[in-house]
Amino acid sequence: MRVSAALDARHAIPFKGGELSSSGAHARLEAAVDRSVGEPVGALISDSYRDQNRTLHDLRPEYGGSSGKWVATVAHLIRSLNLASVLDYGCGKGLLKQGLASLPRVGNEADLAGRVREYDPAISGKDEAPAPAELVVCTDVLEHVEPVYLDAVLDDLRRLTLNVAFLNIATRPAEKTLPDGRNAHLIVETLAWWLPKLKSRWTIASLQDFGDQFVVVGSNE
Repeated sequence: MRVSAALDARHAIPFKGGELSSSGAHARLEAAVDRSVGEPVGALISDSYRDQNRTLHDLRPEYGGSSGKWVATVAHLIRSLNLASVLDYGCGKGLLKQGLASLPRVGNEADLAGRVREYDPAISGKDEAPAPAELVVCTDVLEHVEPVYLDAVLDDLRRLTLNVAFLNIATRPAEKTLPDGRNAHLIVETLAWWLPKLKSRWTIASLQDFGDQFVVVGSNE
C-alpha cells in the first residue's frame, strides 16, 4: 500500500494530545530522491557534543523521553503499511519501543516492538551505526543536531530509510540546557526553513504544523 493511501484510509493519524491530520496536508513531489544504501559519509556528531548529551542523559532522567507520545502513530504506520523493520533514530530512553511492547496484538501480527532497532550516539549500547529499516522514526532529535552536521545527519536518515520516515521537529527553544549552558535545541528554525531540506530527500506524504513543532511523514515513492 502506498503511504498516502494508508494515511487517507484513516484521514487522521492518532497523536497523544491531538490529531495529526493527513487530509489537505499532502505536499507531493514529482519523484523520490534516489540515494543508494551505503555507509554514512563523514561525522554526524562531535565528540564534545556527544559527551554533553551523555551527561544530560545521566543528570535528567526525563531527557530523551518524549518518543512515547508517538506510539499510536507509529503503530498505525507499521500496521497500515505492513512494515517489518523499524529504526528509532535518536531513541533516547527508548520509550517508543517500550510503548509498542505494551500494545495488545492485533490478530496474528508479529510483536511490534520486536521489529524495532534503536540508535542513539549518546546512549551506550545503542551507539553503533544502524542498518537501514523500512520505517525510520526520528522524533525530537533533529533540532538537537549540531548545525554543521545537519546535512550529514539528514543524508544519513535518508540512506537508512527503505520506505517511510516519520519525523517530528520542534521549532522553539527547549526547556532544558546542556551542561555547558547552551539551549538543548541547537537549531531553532521555522517549518519554512526545514521543509526544503526534507523535500530534497523524501516525498512528503503528510505534513502537520502544531505551531511550536511539526510532523512529517516522508516516503521513497
